[in-house]
Amino acid sequence: MKILFALDKFLKSEGGADKLAKGVAATIQASGIELKVVCAGNEDAETSLDKVPVAVRRLRKPAILRDSDYLRLAWNQEWLPLISREIESFAPDLLLTQNLLAPASVAAAIKAGIPSAVFFHGYRCVSPTFFYGQDALTCPAPSFWNLPLRHKLKWPLVKTGLALEKSAYGAAGSVIANSSYIEQVIGRFFRREAQVLYPV
Repeated sequence: MKILFALDKFLKSEGGADKLAKGVAATIQASGIELKVVCAGNEDAETSLDKVPVAVRRLRKPAILRDSDYLRLAWNQEWLPLISREIESFAPDLLLTQNLLAPASVAAAIKAGIPSAVFFHGYRCVSPTFFYGQDALTCPAPSFWNLPLRHKLKWPLVKTGLALEKSAYGAAGSVIANSSYIEQVIGRFFRREAQVLYPV
């Protein structure tokens, strides 16, 4: 079996999602399954981390407009042909993905006819305000009317980005939550079941 793990951050970032990704990669590698990681970076490169082969693919950073909602749309559009080429060359049996580039990665997997699984990390894919730290199961879903002014001014971007995420999470073969609470959040916003995998 061969697994391709496609994500935005892997080598240097040390956030919770990135640490989990490294743990998942190490566990897969130790099991004897062939694994390749493809992540975004400033320059194309081929390297490895703890014996896991890692391909870094460059995503352009705009000189002026670096808004997170704009970048989600622009980078997913740019990522789709990049990850499609990786799927074609590596020929995986399964694609894993998470975070910012999950929509394009899921779309590429569907196009290639292979199953995909998305790790859910953080609320960015369901709310641009992260619900202000409140309970995601009871807070109102984001809308033009309940967002702060800066998000109202870019509502078309926010709305398109959230729709892109919803489409990806709906189309993925599996969605993986890191707790039973997040499993319920996924059920609320994406109307689907999730599998729970606690951090390794």
